[in-house]
Amino acid sequence: MSPDSINWLAVLASVVAMQVIGTLWYSPVLFGKAWQKAVGMGPDDKPAPGKAIINAIVMALITSIAMALLVGWTGAAGVGQALTLGVIVGVGFCIAVIATNSAFEGRPAALVLINSGHYLADILVISLILTLWK
Repeated sequence: MSPDSINWLAVLASVVAMQVIGTLWYSPVLFGKAWQKAVGMGPDDKPAPGKAIINAIVMALITSIAMALLVGWTGAAGVGQALTLGVIVGVGFCIAVIATNSAFEGRPAALVLINSGHYLADILVISLILTLWK
């Protein structure tokens, strides 16, 4: 699969989906309070996102393009194959790297679970978008 055959609208939709998931995941509605506690922030501390948001968007774009290439190379089709690919990539790469780094950094288990869950959700959703929107 070449970049010419990538569905760029699906990639853009994946980037947007990742931003929505991240915003919800780290909001007080879901895991925001637990995340703040796990990273040592008080309830009144507000992270200053600035460059972090730009970084998140650029990394989401890179992730979405990479997943689009994997979907094309594997020939994934349908919900089952999209989810299978998402689990393989999410667990085999994202969670494995997060868990390894977090172990060496002495991060609390709650933080590892919150961050790992976020990236697994991202990868599953974008795998679905990119597989089903061809």
